[in-house]
Amino acid sequence: MSQRSFFFIPDISGFTSFVKQVEIEHSQHIIAELLELIIDSDDLGLELAEVEGDAVFFYQQDKIPSSDQILEQARKTYVAFHEHLKAYETRRICPCGACSSAVNLTLKFIADAGESQLISVKGVEKPFGTAVIRAHRLLKNSVASREYVLLTDEIVDTQVAPVTIEGWPDQVEGEDLYDDLGNISYKSITLSFLQDQVNYPPKPTAQRLIAKPLTYSIKMHASKNEVFEWLTNMDKRSLWNRDVNFFKYKKGVLNQHGYKHVCVIGNQSIGFETVTHDFGEGKLVYGEKTTEIPIFKEATSYFILEEKDSITTVNVEFHYQEKPILGFLFKKFMFKKLFAGLQSNMNNLKELIESK
Repeated sequence: MSQRSFFFIPDISGFTSFVKQVEIEHSQHIIAELLELIIDSDDLGLELAEVEGDAVFFYQQDKIPSSDQILEQARKTYVAFHEHLKAYETRRICPCGACSSAVNLTLKFIADAGESQLISVKGVEKPFGTAVIRAHRLLKNSVASREYVLLTDEIVDTQVAPVTIEGWPDQVEGEDLYDDLGNISYKSITLSFLQDQVNYPPKPTAQRLIAKPLTYSIKMHASKNEVFEWLTNMDKRSLWNRDVNFFKYKKGVLNQHGYKHVCVIGNQSIGFETVTHDFGEGKLVYGEKTTEIPIFKEATSYFILEEKDSITTVNVEFHYQEKPILGFLFKKFMFKKLFAGLQSNMNNLKELIESK
């Protein structure tokens, strides 16, 4: 049975077509997090029809929200979306094209209404019909702004009050011609003014360095970006860090400042937190901090990558604050053990990367 339905489509734009596998994988992680955020931001009680690439298709049958409700939903989602991106830009350690350009992603919203029916596919219901096709066609339109809310006349004509909220820009009238659908009229409102409501997170605090850290260096015949991906991708960690029985970490989240993982060695678990530091221009830096090595108050390993003529030099610096008495008594033994493990792991990594 056909019912009048509301359609709401938040759509992410801005990623170019990436070629490198790392960038493809990282862009998928970033988009997945943003799509989950969009779904979790719903305050209108909408039904999720499906996730469509970089867009989310919501619907609601037999109820059309007011323009104020639609705009407030767009505002909330927009602000949360950009706060998430600002936070990632502040915390990110990865230099790849996907990660470095994520902060420039944009978000637009299509709001439409029309008659639709529900079809059940494998027990999942979603709307179908000409109105559904029209709502999706409107993702391609002539609105000049990159970020906006588009409300069709099917929405606007149901409102008892003008489509406006105090402090919002004026709506702009538009119309586009679509094959088989004819002219579709709409109102659009730019959202760039909402950037003033986006909170910027503080930059991470740099770790304290000591004058004479434990150091180690090795050269690898690979780009620094490739070596960096192998160092930071926890899914690949067990392939070269073989003195650890297994790793505990949150899957589906890119490694970034503040990211936590746990190394399980025998019956001991040691927690680490990702940090970074500025060691000079042109260098990639990955750091892991822990407070769970018994003789140290705090210990941080920095992997500092420099590339020349397609060869990457990995300089490792181990910075620490030792505990009184325990640190003095066992520091030499611990350093010997750490150095042996580091040397073995870096050789494993070199062999893996160069064999590929």
